[in-house]
Amino acid sequence: MIRKSRILTCTAIFVILALCLCSCEKKSDGVTIDGKSLEMPCKISSLGGKFEYAPDIYFENMLGESNQSKVMLTYNGNEFGLAQVDTADENKLSDADISALVTTSQSSVGDLKIYGIGYGSTRSDVLSALDGKTDDKEGALKFYDNGYKIVLFFDTEDKVSIISVSCENK
Repeated sequence: MIRKSRILTCTAIFVILALCLCSCEKKSDGVTIDGKSLEMPCKISSLGGKFEYAPDIYFENMLGESNQSKVMLTYNGNEFGLAQVDTADENKLSDADISALVTTSQSSVGDLKIYGIGYGSTRSDVLSALDGKTDDKEGALKFYDNGYKIVLFFDTEDKVSIISVSCENK
């Protein structure tokens, strides 16, 4: 039941992010995944061999977007989060570009970090690391980095619990 509610939460986040996605090729040295700088859009193969799509767990076409879908992404067989991809066809996922990621895991699966910030980082650690670059909206911290929109969500202990990264069009 927890996983389903986290997927629903992340789905709501995707609806918001879909309104501001752009087609861009951006790289941020401050955003890393599995120890490498993240570049988006990207193919799943560029994330590394430990990442796989899991459409049998979750796959949904995005409303109003004929060629956009959300699909579960796993890391070493463990749930990582949802990826927004530029295909509505499950059979074409390997060729699809990923334009947004929203984590659904409560651990450091896949090691997505924002300037060294990851799961379990406190709000004060985040504010210190980002040195005033953030916008505090409804309990989440939002900021922009080299064309990315990054949103960090916090649990009841004020620790990072969900990380959202998308290509952003200001």
